[in-house]
Amino acid sequence: MKINAGYLLAVFVGTLAACSRQAPPEVTGSPAPTMEEETTPARPTASDWVGVYAGIVPDGEEKAGVETALRLLPDTTYTLTTRRVEASAEPETYTGRFSWEPGGQSLKLLDIDSTDRPIYYKVGKNYLRQMDMINVPIEGSLSQLYYLNKDVSGLMEQRWELVRVAGEEVKAMKRPPSLYLEANGNRASGFAGCNTYRGTYTLERQGLSFPPMMATKMACEDLDLEQHFLNALRLTMNYRMEDGMLVLLDNRQEELATLRAAEARNMRQR
Repeated sequence: MKINAGYLLAVFVGTLAACSRQAPPEVTGSPAPTMEEETTPARPTASDWVGVYAGIVPDGEEKAGVETALRLLPDTTYTLTTRRVEASAEPETYTGRFSWEPGGQSLKLLDIDSTDRPIYYKVGKNYLRQMDMINVPIEGSLSQLYYLNKDVSGLMEQRWELVRVAGEEVKAMKRPPSLYLEANGNRASGFAGCNTYRGTYTLERQGLSFPPMMATKMACEDLDLEQHFLNALRLTMNYRMEDGMLVLLDNRQEELATLRAAEARNMRQR
């Protein structure tokens, strides 16, 4: 069938005119990202950054450095513990709040004197990078040493209080036996029930062990609980985390003692 070209042209023009009188289609979906949204990653979620980060960072130009442990809590509070390696000094502890810098990839420690302490850290996957005083990466020959690694075990820089040992529940006490594992130096310490103790620990994969501890020699009426607890530490070969509890296990994976995390405000109390 032969089609008249003039007729087709008239139909095409009429269709265009009709379309021009219709309302423009509604745009749906997410708006296009701004330049800032495209180039700036989102702030890490709490599950990514909450925890304890530790390492030995340079002390200025000195490579010997400063043992550093920084604990970040979900309520944006922190505990920072530092100790100079060569000075053999007692640890210094600072607590306060922190805030996120614009862009959400670095944080600033508040409530601390910024003239002689680092206050900026860039947050990465299982690490923090210490920045300089104006939140810029530190340069120089030691620049790769300004990192704190995350304690993925969840054991360190936390005071654990004894709730069960040798199959028996521990009665409520004003000062229960406790265990504290420092992130730097593999140092362990705590209160055994009468005496305080100090020593070291070894943590490898799921293995946890304690060499014999050194304890004070105070005399108390009842030392049974203390002896059971120190014996449990001596026999520990492994551990597991169970409902927020730390369970110490022997070489047959049987329970020796169970401890629970103390409240954050008392973490470093021995």
